[in-house]
Amino acid sequence: MKTTLCILACTLLPGLVSQAQFRFGVGAPSAKSIDISYTNPKEYEIAEIKVQGLESLDEGALVSLTGLEVGDKIKIPGEEITEAINKVWNHGIVGDVSVFLTKVEGSKAWLTIELAERPRLTSYEITGVNKTQENEIKDKIDLIRGGW
Repeated sequence: MKTTLCILACTLLPGLVSQAQFRFGVGAPSAKSIDISYTNPKEYEIAEIKVQGLESLDEGALVSLTGLEVGDKIKIPGEEITEAINKVWNHGIVGDVSVFLTKVEGSKAWLTIELAERPRLTSYEITGVNKTQENEIKDKIDLIRGGW
């Protein structure tokens, strides 16, 4: 019986782990596909910027970090999108950033920024040392509760 359970677990668990790596719905093509040409980028005016995946960060603050604003004229694909992703990424507050062109009407573009916030430190504990050593270690590592 134990052998059967072990074999069953060994065959099913890898499938569950690989399933966890796939984010459902992210980057899935919509019913109306938008053509993007890397050889001939087009200029668009940003009509809207949405942010998905926020847990504790403010949407307005995150959009301002990108440097993109509604009404800006940008080329898609272009350096402006790359720079926006790099600006957010370089702050170190997110683990994943993607920008999607979700809608186009004439020369207006709707953008969606999808991100995954990095986990925050809620608490930590040092064991196996006395109180003085614990305080010295805490002073040296200088971890801040609520930080990344």
